[in-house]
This record gives sequence, C-alpha cells and structure tokens, in this order.
Amino acid sequence: MLLTIHDANLQKVAFIDNEKQGTLNYYDDTWTRSLATGSSTFEFTVFKKAVKSDLPLAKAYHHLNEHAFVSFKYKGKSFVFNIIIVEENEQTIKCYCENLNLELINELANPYKSNKAMTFKEYCEAMDLLNYTHLSIGINEISDYKRTLEWEGQETKLARLLSLAKRFDAEIEFDTQLNADSTIKKFSVNVYHENDDNHQGVGRVRNDVIVKYGKNIHSITRKVDKTGIFNTIRPTGKMPTVEEEPSGDKGSKSETVKNADGSTTKTTISTASDGTKSKTIVHTKVTKLADKTRITTTTTTRSDGSIEQTVTTSKKGGASTSETKVLKKPNPKEKTNTTEDVLTIEGLDEWEVKNEKGIVEFYQRGQALYAPISMQLYPSTFTHSTGELDQWTRKDFHFETDEPNELRRLGYLKLKKYCYPAITYEVDGFVDADIGDTVKVHDDGFAPLLMIQARVTDQKISFTNPVRNKTIFDNFKALENKLSADIQSAFERLFEAAKPYTIKLSTDNGVIFKNQIGQSLVTPTLYKGG
Repeated sequence: MLLTIHDANLQKVAFIDNEKQGTLNYYDDTWTRSLATGSSTFEFTVFKKAVKSDLPLAKAYHHLNEHAFVSFKYKGKSFVFNIIIVEENEQTIKCYCENLNLELINELANPYKSNKAMTFKEYCEAMDLLNYTHLSIGINEISDYKRTLEWEGQETKLARLLSLAKRFDAEIEFDTQLNADSTIKKFSVNVYHENDDNHQGVGRVRNDVIVKYGKNIHSITRKVDKTGIFNTIRPTGKMPTVEEEPSGDKGSKSETVKNADGSTTKTTISTASDGTKSKTIVHTKVTKLADKTRITTTTTTRSDGSIEQTVTTSKKGGASTSETKVLKKPNPKEKTNTTEDVLTIEGLDEWEVKNEKGIVEFYQRGQALYAPISMQLYPSTFTHSTGELDQWTRKDFHFETDEPNELRRLGYLKLKKYCYPAITYEVDGFVDADIGDTVKVHDDGFAPLLMIQARVTDQKISFTNPVRNKTIFDNFKALENKLSADIQSAFERLFEAAKPYTIKLSTDNGVIFKNQIGQSLVTPTLYKGG
C-alpha cells in the first residue's frame, strides 16, 4: 500500500512505499473504521532512514510532522488523514491520524434551540456545522424530514453532527475526493436513513459474501441477556405549549412536516388580538386497504390539553362516512392540584401489530402498550398462578414530543427493543467487506444450523500484517431455516458421503534403523473425513 505525505496545503511532498527500497518504509500500521462515528483513524510507524530523495538539510521523514496529511487509495477510493499526534525518537516516527479536519474535531458548537421544525441541512447551516469546516452534504436520504430540536450544552462539532444524525434516525459517513494534484476536490458527509427493515443505511447488502465458520472466521460466540426486559410501557410526552415572545403580530402561522411513516403533521401557532398564543397540532394518516377503501385518521391536539380524532372512511364508488370523538377534554382553567399535565396515548384509535404468523405481538390498552408474547415467555413472577395481570413488567418513559401519534410510535420502538432478550454474536475473524455492509453468517457448530444476518460496524486493517485484521459485526438478525427435515437429512447424507477417505500409517519401531538394518511393523488405518 502506497502512502502519500502532503504538506499543510495538501501538496505532495514524499512517499512511503514498502515495495520499494528507495523510499521510506512503514510498519505496525492499523486502520480503524467505525460505523457509529462515520469516521476512521490510521496509525503507523516509519523508520528514520536515508532515501534517494533526501536533500542535505531536508530528510524525507522530516515531512512527517504535526502540519502534514497522509493519504492512500483503498478499493479505488481516496482516504485522507490529518496527522494529530507524532511520537519520535532516534530511530522511528509514530503517527496517529484522523480522517477529519480540526474544525470538526476541536471546535465547539454552542447550545441551540429551534422554534420551528427544520431539516437536517437547515440545522447544519444554523449551527455552522458546514460553513467553516468546508464540509458539504452529499447523499441525503432524509432531505424531506423535519424535526424541532434543542441542545442545551456545548459539544464538539463532530459530536453535534453525530447527535443531529441520531435524532433524525440517520447514519452518516464522511467522503473525501481528491483532484489529480492531490488537493481536496470534495469533502462531504453522506446522510442515510438508519438501518431497519426497509432501509440499508450506510453500506450495502452483500449477497456475494457468505461468512462461514472454518473458512473466513474462527469462531462465533452467542450471548443471550434478558437483563432489562419489560413488556409494558407507558409513554408520556409534553403538552403543546407556546413560548411567549413580545410581538404585535396577529393571525396564524402554519408548518407541515412529512413523517417517516408517510403521515403528515401540521403545526399552527395562532396569535389572538390580545397577544395570547395557542398551538394546534394536526396529525393525518391515510391507510389504503386491499379493497381500495381509504381510511383517513386525523388527530388534533390543542394547547388547552384537548385531543380530538376524526376517522373518515371512503369506499370506491360509494359515500364517505366520518366519525369524530373526543379523546381528551380541555384542562379546567382553575386546577385543584399542582400535578404537571403530561401527554399520553389514551383515547387514540385501536392499534395492534401482528407478527409474521398472524399473532398479535403488540397492542394498546388505555395509556400503555403491551407485548403479550414477551409476557408469556418472560413473566414477571415465578408462576402464572397469580393471574395474568401480575405477569407484566412495566416501565414508564418520557419522550420529547407533543403529538400523541408520534408518542405512540416512540413508545412502540422502545418496547420493541426491550421486550425480548438482547442476543449478540461475537465473531472472531476478518471479512473483506466495507463499513455498514450486511452479510450472511453460517455456522454448523450450532444445532440447528446457525444462520444469521449481520452488519460490519467496526474494522481493523493492517496493510503490513494482515494477521491482525479484524471485523466486528452488529445488528444481528437470525434468519429462519426454511429447509424441511427431509431436505436437511438429504443434505446431511450428501455431506457425509462427500467426506474423503484417508489412510494413515503407524509403525511400532519407526522407519530409521541403525546401520540400515532392522524391522518395523507397519499398520494402515482407514479414516473417513479425517
């Protein structure tokens, strides 16, 4: 692997190449890539030796300093690193590098609060995450998503960018492109929808890569942990409020946001003649059935605490019917208690989620969401004899939202994550895939055959010592073995028949004799598969 050294202006000044004796050579190198941060680090050590390009007062290794950059190409893609730490003695120079600029790494982003829903790009511009870092947004899969967000403390611009991506349910990766003279052509951040059942996120699905025990991995360790399991959640949010601002403006201001599930949320802030402000949030979701029936559910939440829902059913070629019900009445003007009002999901339309077998896996009752299958598998007490109501393990969570449908969605995601044991797989081995790639893993050391799908989340690569290469997988998902028992038995018979026969010889007196005179009994043994 050829390493190019650049000066502070990214001009080429020297090379490090282990395949050529006339250049500097490096060793003890580790390139570490991470999905969580979207960035990477590179460490290497160089021998301080004389090379042909040296000048009387300027050695090639002098260019390895805190002002320099290092770059290389991997799979046709350029990677540029900023030298952050330099350790030097009489014989060697060790460099620690990061693939980001100092503006992102060191400069702080100030507290910020938005009074309206904004896109990912608008937040980046408002908090100066792009302007002074010479960073631009490349791919943006969430360009039409909007959020109303707030950050209270200071943090580095990199930490703020990662926090912003997380709150937009997104993943990011940094991409650097060079011109022919090695100057920066483009430094961009690609933003992807986070990995789920419908989106890949960073990386791609690698159907061409199958990781097998004994071939590209040494072992797989499976860990099942039910610490923290719960199967009932009561989500709460905040009631819609409007901050008082001195303004003589009258009228109303509206903003509509498209949600990830296809629904829309319209927020309207109205100002009365006396300056009083109120907020109204209208959430609309359209569901189309197989018989082309269209169901429109509109939920209206107001600052006075009231929640109203209208369900309109429209059949093709027929009349439309609407039903409106009050989910929550307005709060009384004079309260008899000081309990803080919170938003709940009580009164929302009936809701349930079925699994692939058609069994109800999640449902709502009142202010809580339930996971009945989880309760049956992991009851809260030692026996079911105490009655079903005592078997639920409940946790309450508060979410920063003032819209009941969004509150239910967030509660469902939290319940879905913690209602079953956390199953993790530790894989020992290296796979030649990129960060974020999804691969299939097979291991016949488990019964039945272990078939899982996993993503590459971290990687360590050494160009000079590939034995140190390591791939870390996460986001494991067990794949269903759809082979029938007969087919599996047939495969086992074919596998057994394919095992080769081996003859091994043993002797009782060896095969080397003093003065070439002696005797030994040779015994042949036939092995299958050995």
